[in-house]
Amino acid sequence: KRAVLNMGLRFDNSRATFPSLPLLDAQARPTGQRSAANNDVYAWNTVSPRIGLNYQVTSNGSTVIKAHFGRYYKALEPNEYRGAVPSISPAFEFQVDALGNRTNFVQVASNANLRIDPNMKAPYNDQFIVQLEQEVATNIGFQVNYVYKSGANYTGWSDIAGQYAMVPYVDNLGVDATGQTLMLYRLISNPADRIFLQTNPDDMYMRYNGVTMALTKRMSRNWQAVLSGVFSRAEGRLGSSARFNPTTAQSSQAGTFGREAAGPNDFVNTEGRLIGDRPVVAKLQISYRLPYGVLVAANMQYQSGRLYARQARIAGLGFPTPPIVNLEAPTGDRRVEAVKMIDLRAQKEFALAHGQNVGLFLDLLNMTNSAQAEGVASTLGTASTFGVPTRFIPPRRAMFGVKYRF
Repeated sequence: KRAVLNMGLRFDNSRATFPSLPLLDAQARPTGQRSAANNDVYAWNTVSPRIGLNYQVTSNGSTVIKAHFGRYYKALEPNEYRGAVPSISPAFEFQVDALGNRTNFVQVASNANLRIDPNMKAPYNDQFIVQLEQEVATNIGFQVNYVYKSGANYTGWSDIAGQYAMVPYVDNLGVDATGQTLMLYRLISNPADRIFLQTNPDDMYMRYNGVTMALTKRMSRNWQAVLSGVFSRAEGRLGSSARFNPTTAQSSQAGTFGREAAGPNDFVNTEGRLIGDRPVVAKLQISYRLPYGVLVAANMQYQSGRLYARQARIAGLGFPTPPIVNLEAPTGDRRVEAVKMIDLRAQKEFALAHGQNVGLFLDLLNMTNSAQAEGVASTLGTASTFGVPTRFIPPRRAMFGVKYRF
């Protein structure tokens, strides 16, 4: 009588297709020709089991345990395969020598050198959650939960025609150079002869471990509050792990992992913390109802800064443009400054005739006038702007608002 068990099974059939499209000339005018359609690029048939349990430990419901397991598959996204649509124009790049001088102008990508693995598997993650809810006192509750996620079958690109040789590179230039030797991939065949297969490369995965704790005081005696903390670790290797830019919190080429820019060098030092890794996130939200219907509130938060890793643009590896390679794994030791913010609000509503009212709001943001940065100017160890803070949060400011309801 104290347990509720929910079980479910979900089936999805997803099919990647693209239609026949008109081919245009250099002036974007129709040529009268059309590209070939493909109604079966690849297909996924997935079965997702789910099970959840709620158990009331005590008869009065003051202690509740919840548990959940589920498998979640990634939805099919056109962005993942539209690069193989025949109507897309080829890409060309200048070859650059060690001094940065442009040499040859070569074709580095076209639909002719892109392939989609018809047996590509659907990426997924298995999620486990265990949660305890406990009534501490009247109107005060405590909650703690543990989350574990394990993901696999993530997609990337593999060069199935290019020829590579392992060559040593000594990390002896720029900031924090270690003097250690890295083994990199040097392209020894013609860059235009490469063929890239989108598939499920080995060593693409993710793991997440997180604990969330929250203490909640419900509204009583004119005040309420929520104190929460999340302590987590996200690691693995995903398409966003190469050439990560903390300023935008994403990889500029997340959908081209293993392709033209660096080829198999994308696998060098890219296993480690993921771009969304935030080891500590803490918040305190409190509000108080003053006389005359004035409500005041405060929001205080702390978040670990975004991570980045030292990189280098390395010439002499046979690529048309020297690729950017991670010189160190993303361990999380390099991060921008943590976010520490205090925001305040005061509001008052006035009732008008016929059910209308007007609300006045005053927000005081970043009360400590924190100047932390959300990114760095460059992640290249040889750049003079390596690790230099950039994209600063707005300073202390006040905002006044009016809301009219009718």
